[in-house]
Amino acid sequence: SDPKHFISLPRTAEAARLAGFSEAFNCSSELSRMFRGISYVKESDQTVALLYDINGYIAGTQSIVPNIVDIHTAINRAPFVSYPEGHALTVYFVNPAIICTTGRTAAEFNEQGTGTRLYLQINPFPDESVILP
Repeated sequence: SDPKHFISLPRTAEAARLAGFSEAFNCSSELSRMFRGISYVKESDQTVALLYDINGYIAGTQSIVPNIVDIHTAINRAPFVSYPEGHALTVYFVNPAIICTTGRTAAEFNEQGTGTRLYLQINPFPDESVILP
C-alpha cells in the first residue's frame, strides 16, 4: 500500500481483529475513566488506535504521542489529554456517553455509517467532549 494515499481502516472490531489489530484497552480497564471504547492497535503502534463501542462498531479514533523527555509544549494542553503512557488526541464519531454503555445496534450502524457527529475530547472526562461543527 502507498502511505501517501488514504487507506480504509476497519469499521468493526471483528474486521480489525481479522486485519491484525489487537486490543489495547477496553471498557473495563482503568483507562476507561479517561477514554471511551475498546481500543485496537496494529503491531503495538499507537499512532493510530481505533475505538469501538461495546457492540463492536467504530466509535472513534485516537493518536498517542508517547512520553519522552524532550516533548513539545503544544501537546501538554488541550486537545491532548495526558495520561501515564503519553498524550492522546481523541475524537469520537458518536456520543461518548453511549460507547461503553449501550453502543449502537446493527441497524443504527447500517443507517448512520461511521458516525453521527465529531466529538473532540479536550480533557480527561470523555463525556465533556465538544461537538465540532
